[in-house]
Amino acid sequence: MAKQKDTSTPGDHLLDCYRAPRKALRRAAKKEIPMIETGAAAAIGMFGLGCAVSGLTVPDVTAFEAAVLGGLQGLALTLPLLLFISAANALQPPNERGGVSFRTSLAIAMTALVPPGVITATCGFGALALPLFIPGDLVPVSMAMIATISWIVSLVGLTGSGHAIATNSSRMAGIGAAAGALLVTAFMVGLTAWVLKNPFWETEQTWGFL
Repeated sequence: MAKQKDTSTPGDHLLDCYRAPRKALRRAAKKEIPMIETGAAAAIGMFGLGCAVSGLTVPDVTAFEAAVLGGLQGLALTLPLLLFISAANALQPPNERGGVSFRTSLAIAMTALVPPGVITATCGFGALALPLFIPGDLVPVSMAMIATISWIVSLVGLTGSGHAIATNSSRMAGIGAAAGALLVTAFMVGLTAWVLKNPFWETEQTWGFL
């Protein structure tokens, strides 16, 4: 079934992401949303998340270097995010109409990432600026934890709720499916990191069955 036309402006959708998340998720599930504007707002939050964790991944760097590193880390989140959206689309609650498309799942996930963008952007700025005045590891650790937890919780909770709205199923079923998609993503990312750290193609030992 084709999505309904939405007569609201991009600003209306972005404001609803903050003041009425359920309304924004319903629009993403049932209608067309401003994909470019919503994706840009989600990207700002991902940039903030990257800046928030940059102090832990590469400590003892300048604020400018941390900001550049944060941008690269935020960009690197794109692939795991697409993997999560694909898994969430595959694991969406059962639907008599055959389930929603990947584009709808993408719209739901981008809508879900707008609200935590304020938190992650604030934490990213704090991680860059506060260490100039407050020495120690407390600021980088706290900024990274707050940003990461809020981003993941919003991604799973709101994406699951959006799929529940789209498929007319229970909210718990949708969140459970999104949590399963997060586990799949974490496993694949961990496996990829392990293979890249221990590349089997660089060893001289042959495989057991050869």
